Amino acid sequence: MSMPYGTEKTTALHELAILGVKKILDYPKSALLKQDVSERTPCHYLAMNADVKSLKGFPEESFSIQDEDGKTPLHYLAERINVSSVDDTYLSIQDYENNQNPFMIMAECGVKFDVTKIPQDILGQRSALGETVAHYLAYNGNKDSLKLKSLLDVKNLSCETPKEILKQKGVKVTSKFHPWLRMKVKIIPEKYIDVLGYKFYWNENGGKRIYTHTYNSGDTL
Repeated sequence: MSMPYGTEKTTALHELAILGVKKILDYPKSALLKQDVSERTPCHYLAMNADVKSLKGFPEESFSIQDEDGKTPLHYLAERINVSSVDDTYLSIQDYENNQNPFMIMAECGVKFDVTKIPQDILGQRSALGETVAHYLAYNGNKDSLKLKSLLDVKNLSCETPKEILKQKGVKVTSKFHPWLRMKVKIIPEKYIDVLGYKFYWNENGGKRIYTHTYNSGDTL
């Protein structure tokens, strides 16, 4: 008679997974989803201990099963590989201990992924320390955090923002050019601009504009 999930003793597949034997992924799904006393499936142990190069072979159902720490196999895989191709539903699961989702773990462990593809609802998630994905990227000095503009000024429980953390790491967070200098200049056909009766003339010299002005007739000096 089988026992309910969470009370099963360690099976042979659990033991093989602990040793990093990837061939267990060829076994029936029902065996791969059985939980032991730590509420871990063989997939949890394989994700923790095998040199897993890809997600191929992991049953999708395993990504929703949390162990006693609230971690799914994705949380453990995220320490080493990019798991962002998995359904967003699983990527939004936060563990019990640190309230981290897989994106936070990837950012913390320096795993490369496209930060611009993170769903908006996951962007708003916070860890137990009030940190976002942008905070974890910033801790590693990763300038990709600058792409998450909506999170740059979000404070964690220590009142630190990703922008401040990057500055502490010596990363420049602002452009050397003032934003208004990026605006396109509309060139007026005439060679002067009339401002309150004063005519400001310019000429081009090596790509630089040199401005002078003259007074209208009747003006006093």
